[in-house]
Amino acid sequence: MKWMATVLATSAAALLTGCAPVLSVNPLYTDTSSVKEPAVAGIWEDVDGSETWVVRDAGDNGYSLVVAPVKENDAVQVYDVRLVRVGGLLFADGTLRRESDIAGHLLASVSVEGDNLRVALPDAEWLKKERPDFPLPAHTSNGDPLVFTATTAEVQLFMTKCAGMPGCLGEPATFHRVK
Repeated sequence: MKWMATVLATSAAALLTGCAPVLSVNPLYTDTSSVKEPAVAGIWEDVDGSETWVVRDAGDNGYSLVVAPVKENDAVQVYDVRLVRVGGLLFADGTLRRESDIAGHLLASVSVEGDNLRVALPDAEWLKKERPDFPLPAHTSNGDPLVFTATTAEVQLFMTKCAGMPGCLGEPATFHRVK
């Protein structure tokens, strides 16, 4: 749920810095598979009070996510986010709005329960360890960031398996609804 506003993490710090531990070249959604989850829209504050997320409906099954850090020196980040349900689970696919960067898709597992939003990103360090029983989809390297080059369908399958594999997703960031 921490990545709700197509949002998404090994931690929320990854979102603030624009550094993602795991990116995908291809989106997690298709034009016909993205969904709206009205409970995601709103103003959210993380439990430690270090940042505020403003999630707005952006039309066309998308959201705009503004990540506003409490520290004055930290930059505001703006993401375009799409949500998708795969295997009954809700995931977010976010791209940072920045003209000079090549767009990569930040992937996250998302859940909203009442006034709580939880978002968990794939744990890049866990994923970099060789696991014969849990192969990664096609990717560029085991460097930083880890970049998946697999198709949308392959990334969807991977995220569904990852959500059920202990350790694959990082600790979820929790946000409380402010408004």
